[in-house]
Amino acid sequence: MAQADGLRCVLAKLMAAKRSGHDGADIRQLILQGSSLLIGMRQQEFDVCSAGEAGMGQAQSHRGQVEEAGTELLGLHYQKAQCLKGIGDCRNAQQLELPAGLVNVHELAKMAPSLPPARDQHEEMLQRLAVELDERKRLVETRKDMVGTKRKLQQHAGTARLSLASVTSQLEGIVTAAEQLQGNLKLQQRPKVNKLEEELPSALHSIWRSIATYIEAWGSAAHITISKGDADMCSGTVALFATHDMSLSLSLTGSPVRLRFNFLPQPHLVTVLTQPISFGASLSQLFEGDAGDKFPDECNVLRCLASNQTSGVPPQVDGMLPARPYKWAQDLAGLGPPLSSALTQARRISLGGQSITEQLFTWMAAPA
Repeated sequence: MAQADGLRCVLAKLMAAKRSGHDGADIRQLILQGSSLLIGMRQQEFDVCSAGEAGMGQAQSHRGQVEEAGTELLGLHYQKAQCLKGIGDCRNAQQLELPAGLVNVHELAKMAPSLPPARDQHEEMLQRLAVELDERKRLVETRKDMVGTKRKLQQHAGTARLSLASVTSQLEGIVTAAEQLQGNLKLQQRPKVNKLEEELPSALHSIWRSIATYIEAWGSAAHITISKGDADMCSGTVALFATHDMSLSLSLTGSPVRLRFNFLPQPHLVTVLTQPISFGASLSQLFEGDAGDKFPDECNVLRCLASNQTSGVPPQVDGMLPARPYKWAQDLAGLGPPLSSALTQARRISLGGQSITEQLFTWMAAPA
């Protein structure tokens, strides 16, 4: 107010000086006074405005705090109401119902035996909940592993189905080709049934079946017969080399030689007897390294020693003469042993791609 009054006074003096015509120095002095008063009033106005704005900011801040406090108060009132409701429900409830499937006390003792005994029901409930949580986490991890395993098995099954489809297609092609091939092949005749066939020992049966099949397939002019109880044709003078009462006889039309196959049960081998006996030397040279002058296999010697008829001394094949235990005869009877590589190569060269039966018929047609 004082600055405003001073400014009015200066303005009045300026108007009076202008009407009275004072010199310029007085007027300039009054103007300077008025300017200083205006600057002071403007500064005072700025200070007042600044103070008012600061007060407004504080008021806004306090209003926000009041609103936040009001919101918190409402939340507290809600929580209080819920707590009061829960307290009322607990007071009115007869018994707390636990979640279905929760670990019971007996399962708790088995699943977590390291836990200390609970001091009260509350601690016991916390232990049960903790074990339940761990068990569910474990089951979740197990399920993840099982899902991964299932995915791998599904992929494997898909691959297997593709392979099965491919194999099925290939088998269908093979079956179709086999049916076409069977249509072009002639029906193979089976050997005639012989009543004595069932009484043959397995070794002689293999020889009879092989030779009889060859004769039927190729229409060979050969004959193979089964004999029983023919003591005159049994070879061997030693009891250890006694022959089975069944034997085979092979002959060829127009051939002077006849072959007799006997089975010796004790050493478990097959011998071959030539008739006439003079052709035995020629037959001994049919395959190189197989003259029939020794046992075909060490197992035959061991069987003889085990019979307690040799007094611990290895027997000699002389007791079988004039029949001989050729290795090719054991091979033909399915007795073995497997021929050595050298003997196999020599036999392959001597046979010239022929089977044992075919080579045997060739020799019988022209025995040397």
